[in-house]
Amino acid sequence: MNQAVPVARAIAEIFRDADVLRQSREQARLKFLFLKHGWSAETFLDEIHRRLGYRLDPAVEETLPADLYRDHTGIHPQKQAGYFYLGAPVLRGRINSEQLRKVAELSERFAAGEVRTTVMQNLLIINVPAQQTEQLRRELEQIGLPVEASTFQRGTVACTGTEFCKLAITETKSFGWDIAASPKRSRSRLSACSSATKKRATAARACSSFWRANRTTRSGAIWRAA
Repeated sequence: MNQAVPVARAIAEIFRDADVLRQSREQARLKFLFLKHGWSAETFLDEIHRRLGYRLDPAVEETLPADLYRDHTGIHPQKQAGYFYLGAPVLRGRINSEQLRKVAELSERFAAGEVRTTVMQNLLIINVPAQQTEQLRRELEQIGLPVEASTFQRGTVACTGTEFCKLAITETKSFGWDIAASPKRSRSRLSACSSATKKRATAARACSSFWRANRTTRSGAIWRAA
């Protein structure tokens, strides 16, 4: 853990010092060093090592989860015998303070008081004794965090939309909620995105990772000649 901050700083400095990423606002992302400017994982790691002044130890071999969505939702056994973790999807990544306080209280009442987050913006309560899992599941569901949500609800992603993004052209969060909450929707993933440049409707920044979705809804602007 003592290497985390220096490594994060080295990565931030690579982005800061990459003048080629300042040539286009649509391509001011670190990924374009790899997509457009010839960087590879090896050159990126070498540059990190150069800035750190030492080489990082190789990572241990990773065992990938079997779940297609890899979001850790549901009730799953841990390596520790007799203990489970519960993963609750946070629809659209939106959660309020009352829910967070309740999650903290439930984690202390039913487990060891530790809550984790995932890259899919979901919550995990770990170290739950086997006999407590069902009651914890019910109480999470009561506060709007259903452990057994459908894959459609689990996988719905929406970009920031007009609420907080000046590049967006439509609202997305409520739209995503309406779609995911409908009982008539099929079990698949949906990505709602409305990012746009001044010249065309597009999702250049791909904030909702729309290319990974089974179904995508994108808003756009229609330009007509005067």
